[in-house]
Amino acid sequence: MVLRLPVPDRQALILTEYQGLTQKELSLRLGISFSGAKSRVQRAREKLRQMLLDCCHFELDRRGHVINYQSRCQRCSEDTCCLEEAQPLIQIGREQVCPFPSSVS
Repeated sequence: MVLRLPVPDRQALILTEYQGLTQKELSLRLGISFSGAKSRVQRAREKLRQMLLDCCHFELDRRGHVINYQSRCQRCSEDTCCLEEAQPLIQIGREQVCPFPSSVS
């Protein structure tokens, strides 16, 4: 689902959540203000959250951790809802970056 986000949001989320950049490092890398980087990451997280909530119903424990889920759409029950299109690299500035480190599957 991450790869379905708009490019700026996808870049922000991948670089911070998967590649470990801080939001300050993200702002420097993308050439945007620190507050702009923070907003972009928060917007990406919210869009991804909404995509997940549209797709599935989550049961949470009292701490807010997912303990169970049920799909809401036919595609989820067929295991095709969350399949990503083949997009091995994303463009960030002048370089192409693998969106996920090899340790993440």
